[in-house]
Amino acid sequence: MRRALGPRTAVVSVMWANNETGTVFPVELLAKLAHSAGALFHTDAVQAFGKTPINLKTTEIDMLSLSGAQAAWAKRDRRRYMFAKA
Repeated sequence: MRRALGPRTAVVSVMWANNETGTVFPVELLAKLAHSAGALFHTDAVQAFGKTPINLKTTEIDMLSLSGAQAAWAKRDRRRYMFAKA
């Protein structure tokens, strides 16, 4: 990812986990790399939600998106949610 980052990079967006391959990406490390290039960091946490501890207060992740359909509290909810640090 370092080679892809440049002075014109504004936002980096990476999926947290891939449901087809089972790959879990090191989003906290990738967020640090994005910040070192002056970019914000977003992660799609739909597949990680409920399986991986997620705490936006203790990570460098700036924005995170979820799907209500993946959450036990909103099984019929097809909306996507975006959370951002204030």
